[in-house]
Amino acid sequence: MKDFNGKVVVITGAGSGIGRATAIAFAREGAKLHIADIVEEGINSAVEEIKQMGGKAYPYVVDVSDREAMEKFANNVFEAAGRVDVLHNNAGIGLSCAVHEVSLEDWERIINVNLWGPIYGMHFFVPRMIEQGGGHVINTSSAAGLTAVPTLSAYVTTKFALVGLSEAMSIELQRHGIHTTALGPGIINTPLIESTPTNIVDRDGKSLKDSAVKFYAEKGAGPEVVAKDVLKAVREKSPVKPSPPFHVYPLWLIKRFMGQKVKVDAAPEVKVYAAGHEPSAHIEIAKSLQVVVEENPTHMYGGFSRYINETLAGAGEIGLKISSMLGFPEDQVKRYTIYAAKFEPACYDNLLGLAKMYISFGRMEEAKETLEQIINGDPAVLKYIESENRLNQKEARKIYDENFK
Repeated sequence: MKDFNGKVVVITGAGSGIGRATAIAFAREGAKLHIADIVEEGINSAVEEIKQMGGKAYPYVVDVSDREAMEKFANNVFEAAGRVDVLHNNAGIGLSCAVHEVSLEDWERIINVNLWGPIYGMHFFVPRMIEQGGGHVINTSSAAGLTAVPTLSAYVTTKFALVGLSEAMSIELQRHGIHTTALGPGIINTPLIESTPTNIVDRDGKSLKDSAVKFYAEKGAGPEVVAKDVLKAVREKSPVKPSPPFHVYPLWLIKRFMGQKVKVDAAPEVKVYAAGHEPSAHIEIAKSLQVVVEENPTHMYGGFSRYINETLAGAGEIGLKISSMLGFPEDQVKRYTIYAAKFEPACYDNLLGLAKMYISFGRMEEAKETLEQIINGDPAVLKYIESENRLNQKEARKIYDENFK
């Protein structure tokens, strides 16, 4: 499915966040939207926004965990539209709590919404999509459905289940002309973060909810990024779609193709989610990767070298060492590091690591070039983590003066 003009698209959880952004993205392509949410005000607002841009959208207030409500929703959509070309089971809730502290009531609630909701969607929509000759189903899982995250055990359970369901559907339904995508959003700044019940504390007993919200606000991509990937996944018939890829691929691919050797420091403040950005996470992944490479020196990694290189780039000098072991071009790793530094301020740490590595091997021209990039840093980048990067600049100037003046 390449052209969405005139196609009928159904999205649950479309009153805000990823669902709303995806509805708007499809509307811009000329699709006819039938969108649902449990919050009436949110779904009406989304429909109004789509209509103001000249699109067609119809609102439904639906609790996806209610079997009868989902059956009625499907009946109403098919009665009104006659068919469904794209079904996006997106509605979901979060829960952050130690596994042994999750109540049975919370287990039931999150499973009912996050798992039974998509099951009901599949059950009441897909048979009719088979009869009409095909379509596409997207199930919103999570990066936490591809790589487990501590303190999100109940959420992880539902999202892993969704990936399994989606992969099985992808295999089974292709002969009916139906393709299925498991969507794996990474660090996305949506209302879900603030609405997620959080019962995790630091060593002093202080709640980490505010720090988690701040983390997502500062590091998270916007839901429109995921919406763009949804449309791309439908066009490309992708069975699994991490979004954005740089948030998700490093941990997931290393885990998926190299077994359970990866050990990343996953503190309650959700550091593990930062695998695509945080230098500490890059380095921990790189160290684990080094062990794998040393134990499996003949293993071929070319199929996903781009994503491994992004991780190695973030690991600085450790990354370059492993890059050499893997046989990847060193300049490619350096290029990714420089590229990443333009978008992620913390990557200036990585550039400093590269400069030190170059000096240690006597490659002074490259060291000078790298240090100058830090010293002459882009003000637009520096402002995000100014205090940290000013220290990086100060150290870079000191090293520059010691070696080039």
